Amino acid sequence: MVILGDLMAFPNDLMGDVGDKDPHMPNGLQVRGREEVKLLATGVSASLRFPFEHELSLIAYHYLLDSHPEVGHNVRNIEGLQAEGCIETCPECPRAPHPE
Repeated sequence: MVILGDLMAFPNDLMGDVGDKDPHMPNGLQVRGREEVKLLATGVSASLRFPFEHELSLIAYHYLLDSHPEVGHNVRNIEGLQAEGCIETCPECPRAPHPE
């Protein structure tokens, strides 16, 4: 069992300040359920009705998981395909080509 605030600390630290990174998609805690977390599940979509009915918390990270330079979906796909380099529109990515 873990306390919800302690569980939220890890992704918040990993993703950084989530408040203003994607103004069209809210990130972080969407629905607050019980403070004690006994089970963690992951998924790609969710209905808001289900968490409310069962006192579950819903945590969502949209664009942040796509764009994170180390654990993001995009960088993992590039690595999985064994592609070289990154697109130049991703300046925060440590793998992107940067002019010296």
